Amino acid sequence: MSNITETIVPAKFLAIISQILVAIVVIYTREENIYAGISPDADSGDSEFTTAEGSLLTGVALIIFFLLFELAVLFMGLSLFFDAINMMRKVYVEIFIHVFGVIFLCWFILDNWTYTTIWPIWFFFA
Repeated sequence: MSNITETIVPAKFLAIISQILVAIVVIYTREENIYAGISPDADSGDSEFTTAEGSLLTGVALIIFFLLFELAVLFMGLSLFFDAINMMRKVYVEIFIHVFGVIFLCWFILDNWTYTTIWPIWFFFA
């Protein structure tokens, strides 16, 4: 194997695994993000809270699903070496997108962004 392949495959693997782990952390810290987007007097049993929680959990589940799919494709060896499957044509771009996904998910958790922000993060970085 060449030096580039020995560097790219582990970097992409670590970026995907990191993004999956941070997405799992979003599940455990979801209440702060939900309360940031709904009225402050809402209770955890209200329909507003339940709808917001469903939206957030759906977004996180989609992030995890697509990342696990990409990880499976990576283990099959298809995404790095076959241009017909690789949509971005540059593997470095894919790695940077996953790194930015990790950064934005961490920012989502730490700054208590509203729960609706998970959808742009899913669209651009998953």
